[in-house]
Amino acid sequence: TELELEDDAAFKQWGEGWRMPTAADYQELIENCYWVYTHHYDSYYSGPHGWFVYKAKEDSHKGEMCNANSYIIEGYSPSDTHIFLPAGGRIVDEVQKYAYDCYYWTSSLSDMSLRCGQNLAATNLVRVIITNTDTYRYYGEPIRPVCK
Repeated sequence: TELELEDDAAFKQWGEGWRMPTAADYQELIENCYWVYTHHYDSYYSGPHGWFVYKAKEDSHKGEMCNANSYIIEGYSPSDTHIFLPAGGRIVDEVQKYAYDCYYWTSSLSDMSLRCGQNLAATNLVRVIITNTDTYRYYGEPIRPVCK
């Protein structure tokens, strides 16, 4: 159910201690962190687009997601503990698609795709899609390596 190290792109590229995250790693982020999407409509094609994933400061913030132009829980800033998941879409047949969505591979092989933000369409938030098998492995999607 998991890629072996010889098939793990993060391990192959960066070596000992590095690996692709599992679906469980992402699920932990989804359930235990506070997510803020950032975008720059004034410079539509430049500037960072993606998710700041903060260590939640309170239990009630865990699993919350918001758009940077809408309500943001006070007290969070880029100087706080966080990771950034840039939006970059995917490459399909040598063409970039869905540039403002965040697609990330996991090392988990599963019958289901783990989707974060799928229920946010009504609030116009860009999706974070953690890919297992709802897409082809030859699609060019980024990896956010983790280290032991």
